[in-house]
Amino acid sequence: MKIALGLVVLGGLVAGCGGENSSTTSSPAPAAPSEAPAAPAETPSGAGSDKFVTPEPEEEAPREPTARDRAATALDAGRYDEVCTYLVANGFSDDVCTWLVDTVEANADRSLTTDRLERFLRAQQVRRVSGTIVDWYDQSRNEYAARINGQTAILVATETEFETTGRFTMWAQRHGSSAEVLTSGREVDVPVYREWPLYEILIETARTRGDEARPAALEAFRELVRGWEESYCYTLPDEIACYTDPNAPLPGVTAPSPDVAVPALRELIPATTNPSEVTNVTDAVARYLHENNLRYAQLADFPTTRLGELRADPEARGRGWVASGTVAQVRAADRAVVFWRNDTCTYAVVPNAATISNRAEVRFAGIAVQHYRWSNLVGRPQDCLVAVGYFAPR
Repeated sequence: MKIALGLVVLGGLVAGCGGENSSTTSSPAPAAPSEAPAAPAETPSGAGSDKFVTPEPEEEAPREPTARDRAATALDAGRYDEVCTYLVANGFSDDVCTWLVDTVEANADRSLTTDRLERFLRAQQVRRVSGTIVDWYDQSRNEYAARINGQTAILVATETEFETTGRFTMWAQRHGSSAEVLTSGREVDVPVYREWPLYEILIETARTRGDEARPAALEAFRELVRGWEESYCYTLPDEIACYTDPNAPLPGVTAPSPDVAVPALRELIPATTNPSEVTNVTDAVARYLHENNLRYAQLADFPTTRLGELRADPEARGRGWVASGTVAQVRAADRAVVFWRNDTCTYAVVPNAATISNRAEVRFAGIAVQHYRWSNLVGRPQDCLVAVGYFAPR
């Protein structure tokens, strides 16, 4: 649904931002009394009378336990490895889950470094965001129009109810973008963030020491089993139900050799590609790479091309492109990162663009798609090589 964001701030908002709001619900009016139905006539008893016998209700078949039910049972029984099997299968971190098991079982080597926790949060696209609540977006679902990082955004609040417009800070998960229509009639992609209170539970568990560590970890486990799939591992409707690591290989899929993949990729890429049509081409290439398990490690071994070769010979398309450099711009809406190395510009379309930051040092392996005139940071056309692929795992 496309909704204009240029709305007037609701008059019902009161002073004081960021507090939790306890709302009252009016009770519905009682229904008017209706005339009581007449009592059924008694059936005379006797030898010839037929008696109505109420059949016994059929017993419903027991509900098949879900994976979450089985995980809850395993948690109550102390089978923590089974709980982790359920969580990891649904996108949770194996490292973090192992740390929780070590904490519950009081293992001496219990540790969760900040780096490991940060890697997990980046993989889930969770970050600490600050901004301004501007207005309601959808009051029935506790969603707000906001300004985050200087951009118009949508904030889906799960535990917090804002009583007023104004500043806020919270841990939130990025959920892609939503196509919205401004009051001017222009359509824009607006980033969507969802409150992620699990961060507080995990960080408090990590800080707990001594005798309190085990009950804190058990509480984290209970919260994960209760709400991981529904409350934390969540995306917008019609999208995947859980964030997954874009670099993770698909089980049971063998990647094709370059001799097979390059001709197939060349068929997906027109010999001459207009820059305005680059999105359709990169989408097709990205799909091929993902479905055929061609990740950084495999693509790094492909026969490669150079920018000059691609400009001069269209048949160089579909070959490999391996590069490293410093990120100059993140174009999350395009799923692209622009980076430079030795005056060479690469416009790299990658599945995890939103998790990369400016000035980061990256290593990339992918497929060369086309020579592209990219509008750089000062608005000047700049030669870039458009490639689709993966960054090296960190």
